[in-house]
Amino acid sequence: VPTVRREVNFDQLWDLVSFGLSHQPHVRGVHFQPMSYFGRYPATFTPDHLTLPELMTGLEEQSKGMVRATDFLPPGCEHALCSFSGKFMTREDGTLVRLGQAQCDCTPKPAEAGALQSIGVTARQWSGPELQKEAPDMVPDNDLDHFLARARTHSFTISAMAFQDAWSLNLERLQGCCIHVAQPDGRLIPFCAYNLTSRHGQTLYRGQV
Repeated sequence: VPTVRREVNFDQLWDLVSFGLSHQPHVRGVHFQPMSYFGRYPATFTPDHLTLPELMTGLEEQSKGMVRATDFLPPGCEHALCSFSGKFMTREDGTLVRLGQAQCDCTPKPAEAGALQSIGVTARQWSGPELQKEAPDMVPDNDLDHFLARARTHSFTISAMAFQDAWSLNLERLQGCCIHVAQPDGRLIPFCAYNLTSRHGQTLYRGQV
């Protein structure tokens, strides 16, 4: 989970992905987080936020088109401006092929359905890789069987989530949040609101409730 800042490591997006790919099947993906600003900052401080479109474009440019911005999809749970993800499979030659495709569906879905979908995806993607049950020379030569077998061991997710701070807070995004911090009185505080601080480090919820 690398934190990304424009003048620090934005030019190393694909280097980070390549490092993860070189350690498959033990590394299953890279999750980028554009830098958010919490705590105390000087009065002259000017935040410089990276946007998710900039990240997607940067990945496309730095990978020389191996992945494209159109390969990435919005989330199934939180607000569409909060995150993106793309699932790929690594071929034997090191290139990537996208798995799945976008689906056009304008029908509203209950928040619970989106949350359950996200839980299922997380459980499948971030569990340990399955142990190989057959010796390499026993894997079927059939193209489809070979593809499915490789997809189980060499799938790779590239994703990102942009956490909000005092300079980027969006109430619409907060209202659509599905990541919360539960309070003793039963209230659910959106994650970004819970961690929000002023420029002087004053918290809104953390340590206050």
